[in-house]
Amino acid sequence: MVETMLLFLILPNMACVIQLLKIPTNQTEIIIYRDKKMKRKKRKFAINVMSLAVIPILILGMFVIFITSSLIYTALKGEVANNLEDLARVSYQDFDMQYPGDYYLNNNHLYKGTEDIQNDFNLVDLIKDNTGVDATLFYQDKRILTTIRQEDGKRVVDTIAPDEVIETVLNNDKEFFSDSVVINDSSYFGFYMPVKNTDQHVVGMLFMGRPRADVMNHIMHNIYLVSLSIVTIMIIAIIVSYYYSKKTIFALNTTKHFLGAVANGDLTTEIDPYVLQRHDEIGDMGRFAVMMKESLSDLVGKDPLTGLHNRHSCDVVLASLIQRVKQKNTSFAVAMGDVDFFKYVNDTYGHQAGDETLRQLAKVISTHMEHLGFVFRWGGEEFVLIYEDMDRYQAFKHLEILQEQIYQESIYWKDDKVKITMTFGLADSNEYNDLDELINLIDDNLYRGKKEGRNRIVFNTLK
Repeated sequence: MVETMLLFLILPNMACVIQLLKIPTNQTEIIIYRDKKMKRKKRKFAINVMSLAVIPILILGMFVIFITSSLIYTALKGEVANNLEDLARVSYQDFDMQYPGDYYLNNNHLYKGTEDIQNDFNLVDLIKDNTGVDATLFYQDKRILTTIRQEDGKRVVDTIAPDEVIETVLNNDKEFFSDSVVINDSSYFGFYMPVKNTDQHVVGMLFMGRPRADVMNHIMHNIYLVSLSIVTIMIIAIIVSYYYSKKTIFALNTTKHFLGAVANGDLTTEIDPYVLQRHDEIGDMGRFAVMMKESLSDLVGKDPLTGLHNRHSCDVVLASLIQRVKQKNTSFAVAMGDVDFFKYVNDTYGHQAGDETLRQLAKVISTHMEHLGFVFRWGGEEFVLIYEDMDRYQAFKHLEILQEQIYQESIYWKDDKVKITMTFGLADSNEYNDLDELINLIDDNLYRGKKEGRNRIVFNTLK
């Protein structure tokens, strides 16, 4: 279906490109308007240049558009799945915090602990109001609480989950995600997770879903913008090909290979610096390609070098946690860490050693953060750590342990042992419950730590 829609998107643009080219192919007509040998040779060279530049770009452009569209669809589908999963986990914790105890039926009413929640639709309505995501609580295979309504406004309750969901979640204690969950004749991107009692027995499910139409509109909008950028790049390349020779062809082929790598999912590839240094249309094309790669990297949920979730994912999780803080009076701590003297590592051992250092460091931090919260690669040699249900004083103790682990970790590159330390800026949601202000605070604290000597943890002891 996505490919069919792309054809309607691409064909009008490609028609414009072909119309723009108007490549002469009749050699006799060319000779008429040229002076014998020299002009014929010049024309032949021009045709060769156009053939080398235009044809590969047209073919590659179509290939890139289709492949990139698939990547965008996959990336945004994964982003929606991750978002729904994160929201489900946060909501699950909220339910347990608000109503401690096990789920059970009494007189055909669902209880959690001592509380009758059979008609407590606030549990799911708050999720819908704050996130726009539909939520449903199942007991066994039956919908008990839901935000999904019929056309007459009545909630879709006491209905049964699909067989595939029942088999996966209830019978096999596994999570389930689908981009085509049909509920009340409407299709959803839906995520199901098991609901368990304290004995770890699965007694129900928690569902989070977004209408498929809304998600697909967002996906197609992004595909359209990227396709438009690619077509723009192709037009620029074609125009430039009229005026340049060997270096022009080299620049175009370099850009072609870069786009091909991006189209095949390699978002770590780098474009030749020569292309970026050009102050003409080809240089612009190269910079547009880099911008496209960076945009795709942002769309993809994970950092390709370290395997950690990236900055975009961090923003999503922080926004969700801040909403929870405002609703439930909970707290969390955030730390931003920066590798000390990382430039020295790159300059001394090379950039490959720097990359390997970041990969090994990511493993150390990930191991430390298990059961404590989340870790993200913010960018460059910076990492963000989120400690759930902690204030800055509690997080400080964990960061001290992490600093010691990092210092003691033996990171080897070939025959060299690379020793690193990290400086952290720390804050918590008790200081600010605004995302931008919280990020600015931890960034300021990190800068203070760097300025004061590095290898330390800096936070505000007083608000």
